[in-house]
Amino acid sequence: MTTRVPGQDARRQRAAAEVAEGVRALRKAASADGLPAEGIDVRPANAYEAVTRQMVETLQEDLREIKGRLNTLLFAIVGGMAVDVITRVLSR
Repeated sequence: MTTRVPGQDARRQRAAAEVAEGVRALRKAASADGLPAEGIDVRPANAYEAVTRQMVETLQEDLREIKGRLNTLLFAIVGGMAVDVITRVLSR
């Protein structure tokens, strides 16, 4: 059960209005800078961000490769176990 605090709805409405106003101000500033108003500029602003992004993308590719290798290894193990069970059942 939730208890209602007097004035809580009014505070939430004020907070929501402040957030909405902040978003409008950011969109207005972004459009004044020539950026698209509906999105965020994700281009690197400096060399550090570019290098960091490249490192993260490389790490992402490496993790994708490791995941593929693990899937292959697990498939081989399960396949080997299935072959072993089948040969034991058929040999009786």
